[in-house]
Amino acid sequence: MAHPKLLAFMLTLSLPQDKANHTFYGNVAAFIAALTWPFFVMLGVHLGLTHFSRRLFVGAVVVTVAVGKEVIYDWLMKLGTPDPWDAAWTVIGGMPVWVLSGD
Repeated sequence: MAHPKLLAFMLTLSLPQDKANHTFYGNVAAFIAALTWPFFVMLGVHLGLTHFSRRLFVGAVVVTVAVGKEVIYDWLMKLGTPDPWDAAWTVIGGMPVWVLSGD
């Protein structure tokens, strides 16, 4: 159970819609990475890799998605506004899944 004061703070925390979207999609990317990790382990064993952690995999996927979206979609394709804070909020959104996906 969350601490009541922490819960009250989280409920009063207001994010701009853009940052909330990045947080949500970071969480989705981390969740999908955590679900698909066993398939990548099987592929890694087939390729001769002995072990890599789920937490490392989830973190790498979330950071790649966050930075990749900013670089490819916003900067190279010029379809959005490049903002490093968008990448940061995407990574922050993936952190709860990253913490829970320990080995």
